[in-house]
Amino acid sequence: MNPLSMQRHRSGQRGMTLIEVLVAMIVLSFGMISFAGLQAVSIKQGKMAQYRTVASQLASDYVDRMRANSALAAAGGYNFVQAYAALDAALPLPGCAVAVCTPAEVRDIDQVQWRNNARASLPGGSLYAVMDAAAPVAPIIDFWVVWRDPDAGDELDIGQTCPDLLGVAIDGPRCMHFRIAL
Repeated sequence: MNPLSMQRHRSGQRGMTLIEVLVAMIVLSFGMISFAGLQAVSIKQGKMAQYRTVASQLASDYVDRMRANSALAAAGGYNFVQAYAALDAALPLPGCAVAVCTPAEVRDIDQVQWRNNARASLPGGSLYAVMDAAAPVAPIIDFWVVWRDPDAGDELDIGQTCPDLLGVAIDGPRCMHFRIAL
C-alpha cells in the first residue's frame, strides 16, 4: 500500500476525541447525580407517608375507643391535652378497682394504650384530643397526632397545623389534625 492512500484512509476515519469522551462523561455524571437526588427525596417522602398513615390509624383507633364508651365521650371525658413531650418509656397500664371497669377506668386504660401506641409507632409520638363544645348536632372531636420527623429539614407544612395549646414551635414537631364526629 502506498503512503498516500494510507493517509487518505486515516483522514477518512471518524472516532471520538478526548473532548467528546469528557463531555459524555460530564453529561452522564449529571444524570447520575440527579437520579441519586431523586432517590433520596423518594425515600424521605415514603417515610413521611408512612408517618401520616400511622397518624390516621391512631386517630381512628381513638374514635373507636370513644364510640365504645360513648356516654363518657359525649360528656367530654375523652379530652386529652398537655404540652408536647415525647414519652421516653411506655406508661404503666392502669387497672380496674373491681372486676367490671367503670367508664372512667376504661377511659384511663384507653388513653394510656393510645399514648403507648403513638410512642411505639412514631418517633417522639404523642396525641391530643379535644371535644368541640360548639358543635351543633353530634359531638365533634379534634385530634392532633404529633411526632418528630428525624429528617424534617425545611419542610414545615405539617408542623404549622399544631395548635397553640400544645406549646410547640413552628419548627418543632409535626402535627396532623383530624376532626371527627362521634
